[in-house]
Amino acid sequence: MAALAAAYRTMDCGSLLAPGREVTPDEDSFEFLPHTDPATFVEEFQKSTSADNRIKFHTGTTTLGFKFKEGVIIAVDSRATAGSYIASQTVKKVIEINPYLLGTMAGGAADCSFWERLLAKQCRIYQLRNRERISVAAASKILSNMVYQYKGMGLSMGTMVCGWDKRGPGLYYVDSDGQRTTNYMFSVGSGSTYAYGVMDTGYRYEMSVEEAYDLGRKAIMHAAHRDAMSGGVVNLYHMKEDGWIKVSQTDSACIMAVRTPIKFYYDILSPYAWFGFEALCRYQKPWDLDLQLKPMNLGKIMGSSGNTPPGMNPSKGSMLARDVQRVSEMMDLPYKPLANFAQTVFIRGSLPTLKTLAACQILYPEHLEELTRQSWLGLYSQDVDITDKDNIIKFAEAAQIPDVDRLLQFSRGDKARQQLIDNTSEALESKCFGAPWITVTNPSTGRREKFFGSDRIEMIGWVLGKQYMGHHPPQ
Repeated sequence: MAALAAAYRTMDCGSLLAPGREVTPDEDSFEFLPHTDPATFVEEFQKSTSADNRIKFHTGTTTLGFKFKEGVIIAVDSRATAGSYIASQTVKKVIEINPYLLGTMAGGAADCSFWERLLAKQCRIYQLRNRERISVAAASKILSNMVYQYKGMGLSMGTMVCGWDKRGPGLYYVDSDGQRTTNYMFSVGSGSTYAYGVMDTGYRYEMSVEEAYDLGRKAIMHAAHRDAMSGGVVNLYHMKEDGWIKVSQTDSACIMAVRTPIKFYYDILSPYAWFGFEALCRYQKPWDLDLQLKPMNLGKIMGSSGNTPPGMNPSKGSMLARDVQRVSEMMDLPYKPLANFAQTVFIRGSLPTLKTLAACQILYPEHLEELTRQSWLGLYSQDVDITDKDNIIKFAEAAQIPDVDRLLQFSRGDKARQQLIDNTSEALESKCFGAPWITVTNPSTGRREKFFGSDRIEMIGWVLGKQYMGHHPPQ
């Protein structure tokens, strides 16, 4: 690693920033500052004797990274400020360097983004040259050496680099002065003291994955609550041995509020599950629901519970066909009867789609709702084969999945399969016998209630003490 670090210690980055390069603006280009040396320019105005002319860099954010027994958790807010002005609430402060490396942003957004994207390029070059992934230590050292050459020139950057390599999980802090250090926990930004307070209270190396997720969210939420420069949403990532996953994107204000957790178990083959899904999605905001989607294998549920498909009974089948049509019209959903119900449901099934949804539940949980919706629209609105790979790709693209190829590859692995099995087993443990199956925990009493069917939304509202406002509640 010493040889690698030495190469970047002496690397000429003049071509990147070119502090002494003369630039002549023209009418077709952006106008540059009337100064050829940014270091001198910044120094002059920072040390100005006039308070009105002095440059004051007001930065604010909260980023957090910590190790635990299952890897590294990265949690960040999304607010960008310019002094007291909130410039944005949707800044992505986690830079995905590669599938095994993540970087965070604190300080100047442009500086962090530029140098960490340059680091991503250098890490890729290293991998191509050496035919192995770069270590977390080496990646952080490259970043440290590059920015050290510009020490005192006005860079503003405090970043964490985390990843997983041959040594296991790694977490490093690097700033714009070239300082680099490693530890089991870092918090960077104006809200870091508040985040550290939460971490000092709740951190344990042996905590479970869910406990680590909750702790990361709460630390950023409390920082956002107390620090005016932090806010927006909490983006949570988990670095594992097989790469990072994005766990969630949650409004920091919603974390502070007590939300009602609802688990919704479903299979794409059930049209009634589609109706129940859309109804609960419409009531997420009015009722402040924490909707947790759980794709499950309906065939396993029916077999294990001893239940039989209602369509197997001719009288029930004809009744259900008309009933599904009525419900879809009542809810303004574009339902279209299947051309060959038996072949679609009993022969093709939905297993590849369910595995894709289970993979999305792990990799991209914030996109699971839309991917579920697109899958139902494909089946019951367009009557396409939802087990066909090309159609699954179309559903994923319509749901704006960031990396469709990664999702499909992950869906064919053991982890997605196990997630589907776990969802199905969880439903069976709660005495599930069909879809949709809904479990609701009342936050005021802690009591769990179970519901079956898409027509139980009004009853769920009654149990929770919420007002039912029809099929199209105001948002």
